[in-house]
Order: sequence, then C-alpha cells, then structure tokens
Amino acid sequence: MLTAITVGMILLGAALGAGVAWLLLRGRSPRSGGSRLAGLACVFAGAGAMHFIVTPAVVDAWATDRARSELLAIPVYAVVEKYEPVVFERLLAEYKLVVRDRSRTDLSTHMMNAELGAVATQHIAHASDSALLALMHDMLDKLQLLRTRAPEDCYRYLFPKGAGPADLGRWFDRDSQAHTLGLIAEVIRTSSENPVAVPPRTVVEPLLSPLVNEMYAQFGENTALLSRAEERGVSHATVCNIATTLYEKVMRLPPAEAAAVIRSMTQL
Repeated sequence: MLTAITVGMILLGAALGAGVAWLLLRGRSPRSGGSRLAGLACVFAGAGAMHFIVTPAVVDAWATDRARSELLAIPVYAVVEKYEPVVFERLLAEYKLVVRDRSRTDLSTHMMNAELGAVATQHIAHASDSALLALMHDMLDKLQLLRTRAPEDCYRYLFPKGAGPADLGRWFDRDSQAHTLGLIAEVIRTSSENPVAVPPRTVVEPLLSPLVNEMYAQFGENTALLSRAEERGVSHATVCNIATTLYEKVMRLPPAEAAAVIRSMTQL
C-alpha cells in the first residue's frame, strides 16, 4: 500500500506537470523541439515535486490514519485514548512506524507493552477490587509459568525498565496476551471513572506483617533482595522466585484483604 501511494503520487505529479506544460505551450506549435523539451521538463519537474514534497505528507497522513484505526480496534487502546491521551499519542507514534515498516513489529510490541504495563501500574492502586484482582491473578499465572520455564523472562516481566522487556510472545499465545490487555483496560477504566482510595497503613500493616515474617522464614536474608532487585549482580532467578512467592501469599488472602495489600504495595 505504501509503495502504491508513492508510485501513485509520482504519476499524479507527472500528470500535473503535463498539465502545466499544456498551459505554457498551448499557443505554440507542437512541432517545435524547444516546446517538446520544455514540456518534458515540466513533466519531470512536476513528478519530482510530488515525490519530494507532497508524497511524504500524504504517506504520513495515511500511516497515521491506518495506525489509529488498527490500534482502536483493540479495546485497551480505546480506553487509553480516552483516559490517557498523552500516552496514546506516544503509542500511536510508535505504531505508525510499524504501519510503515512491518519488520519493526517485534521491537515496537515490546516498547508498547512496556508503556501499557507502566500505565497499568500507575492505575492499579485505584482500580476496583474486581479489576485489580483479575489482573493480579493473570500476572501471577504468568509469573508461575515463567519461574519454572524461563526465570530470566520472569525477572524481566517484573523489572522491564532496567533489564528490558520479557519475550512474552515465546511463552504466551495471542489470545492470552489479548486477555491481559483486556484486564489492563478494566484497571485503567475503573480507576479513572470510580477511583478507590488506598487504605491507610494502619489497616494494611496487620495484614502485611505476617506475610513478611513468612517470607523471612522461607528465604532468610534473601528476602531483602526485593528491595534491591535491580542492582547489578543480583540473581535474577532468585528475585523471580521470591517475588512470585510473595504474590502467591498475598493472593491467598481473602479478596478484600488481598486488594488492600496490593494497593498498599504499589505505594511503597
């Protein structure tokens, strides 16, 4: 499609050039060699102008429209456009590069997933209990699988900013990833429309303290690795295991208590 637009604009430029030539030469003899040369020059000039001036603008407009249409066909991006328009514009600019060059798909997917993950993290503290817990259960399912099969991807899933994004496409099919995006959409939507307050520490500490004690009983001083998980030299597999175990313990709490603890943890 992109090639077709470029070629089409060159041909249109040639046609406009020919039209200009006709206007310039309509009063002169068609047998004049100079006239023919002038007409040919106008044709090439028109084609060149269309290719270097008009075509880029047309292609850019086409890529923007196509990128917007394809993104908004996925519900999470419609939610982001509504509630996080600045983030959406960044995502749109990135995806527009994919529309123009499909070989960038993998690279842009990693970047866009990281952006969506960051947005979800910002919103999860104020999402509804049901939206928050659904996303956390989905995340825990992924962590448990990655802990067993790919500890490095498990670590990257937890800490993508420093280590780079996990290769989720290797482990989870498109339906699974689409399901996660739908859960992220609900977190953003509910936190924007009906934000839930983060509970006070006096409510959360009695819930969190026993979990911390259990973690130290199980992992000893390694539990403290979570506070410096992104430092150089830290065992990524160990951090993955400790973090996944902590989330397992939190998600075994009654739903309202688990939601309260998660909200509090996002504020630490």
